[in-house]
Amino acid sequence: TTNETATYSSTNSAANGETTQTDPVADDAHQVFGAAEGYCVYPFTNNLNVNGEEMHDYFFVTWAAKALKLPQEDMGEVWDIVPNTLWSGRGYIYNRTFPLLRKHIILGTGADNYVMDFPQSFYIRDNYIEGKFNSIDVKPHCYYMQVWIQEGLIALAALMYLIFGYLFNSAKLYRCVRRDDLTGVCGLLIAAGILGYMISAIANDSMTCTAPVFWTMLGVGFAVNKLYHPASK
Repeated sequence: TTNETATYSSTNSAANGETTQTDPVADDAHQVFGAAEGYCVYPFTNNLNVNGEEMHDYFFVTWAAKALKLPQEDMGEVWDIVPNTLWSGRGYIYNRTFPLLRKHIILGTGADNYVMDFPQSFYIRDNYIEGKFNSIDVKPHCYYMQVWIQEGLIALAALMYLIFGYLFNSAKLYRCVRRDDLTGVCGLLIAAGILGYMISAIANDSMTCTAPVFWTMLGVGFAVNKLYHPASK
């Protein structure tokens, strides 16, 4: 049960003649965190493998090496597609975001409402294992998943048609641009910047510090393409 308490000791009590058995997990917790730490949460997983599956149980360990089993966290639906440690821990967020995508084929959660849809139930892991005290995951750290969840798959498809249509058109226009052609060089450099932004968007969100520059340059890029197009000369 969640209130089950186990007490461990590595010493013999000579006063009452009782002998208590040492538990290696409690000793490990005592060595790693030390008696002066006061309290900590120690992941008890050494002997909790059932049919090869780790149970992810956690215990509250005190300075006296007393362990109180904490309630099992609601892990929700997780797709282990990428390692949790991928890209500075982004894989952990990705694996919990993938199951949310199928819910937003037509409609999304609304602008900046990803935080309301992401399962914010990993309190023990986030606070004591990851060290993210009093924090929650507010963005998926992937622009494509951010748009998909917040605006829906149809909106993402329209956005990709706009941006990658521009990049495809630019690739055709500037494949043989001359160095002395100022308009062509400017158009090529803008297209290269847009492409770089979309590559970095795989592991980054849309932010107010970069998004205005991106959309301004995209608009300028469309204008330069129109000026440079042979049909307009």
